[in-house]
Amino acid sequence: MAIKAKGLRIACLLSALMIIFSVPVSAAGPENELTLIPGGMTFGAKLAYPAVMITELDLDPECPAAAAGLAVGDMIISVNGIKTTDPVQLTETVEKAGGEPLTVEFERDGKRQSTTIVPRSVNGKYRIGITVRNSSAGIGTVTFITSNGEFGGLGHGICCKENGKLAPLTDGYVCGVDIKGIKKGNAGEPGEIRGTFCNARLGRISANTACGVFGLYAVAPESPREPMPVAALQDVKVGSATVISTLGDDGPKEYGIEITTVFEPRGGSEKGFAIKVTDPALLERTGGIVQGMSGSPIIQDGKLVGAVTHVMINDPTCGYGIFITTMLEKMPELLKP
Repeated sequence: MAIKAKGLRIACLLSALMIIFSVPVSAAGPENELTLIPGGMTFGAKLAYPAVMITELDLDPECPAAAAGLAVGDMIISVNGIKTTDPVQLTETVEKAGGEPLTVEFERDGKRQSTTIVPRSVNGKYRIGITVRNSSAGIGTVTFITSNGEFGGLGHGICCKENGKLAPLTDGYVCGVDIKGIKKGNAGEPGEIRGTFCNARLGRISANTACGVFGLYAVAPESPREPMPVAALQDVKVGSATVISTLGDDGPKEYGIEITTVFEPRGGSEKGFAIKVTDPALLERTGGIVQGMSGSPIIQDGKLVGAVTHVMINDPTCGYGIFITTMLEKMPELLKP
């Protein structure tokens, strides 16, 4: 939600406090075989940034921030030595400077830089010509839960739409989702699960990685499914499989798919194998793979083999999955089973 406050256009979103997890985890199975509870529940994820990110620059050719070399996607770390974690705080710092030059420290592509911005007065208020935010949010699906409530989901990271890079994380939490409906996918136009976040916080997110988000539930959601073995890379093969997704009030349901291609594992890619939706009920309901299904666990031969990650834009019945082993490799050590 973009607003104007004291001369600076801002996007105000939620922020929270950081918690570090140190809960031991375990997974039991025959001969110590790793087992996990398959998910399939839809969840809301909210991430708070350690600083504010520029999401838009004024188009005015005299935009002070643009003139100082700032760009969309830059993280503003501090202004005149004052750490910047909140859009309103940034507005107040600019206003208090009274038009004097500001020393701005920012981060771009992982590198710290600094510049000087001279605010300009517009109708008696000082502006630097940027829109910012300090958090991200989205809807996804839980892939697995451990016996102690640790979880992994999405199968890919939450990225900033401004630059396509992983959203930075200082804290995050998960909440339930009230599904309002499904927009069916069509060729050239991906569908989506439409819903609203529930207020109650169900747990914390401790990591946002290229292969999924990971965290700890305060109280793990109930699952009708028993823990199942985790498939090794060599166990995943071309052939029939199922995917578990939540598409409404009826909760997680299992649908038929085909694994059409298994790729050679390379560098922790979130595209480990290709899939095609074959279940008539799922095709009727969604048209195939839709946004919000990311993280839906994929089961083959009684084992958890991976999760849905992407949909083919030109054919929503087809998409990609990530190996469950690749997800587990990216899971923080303190949370690993």
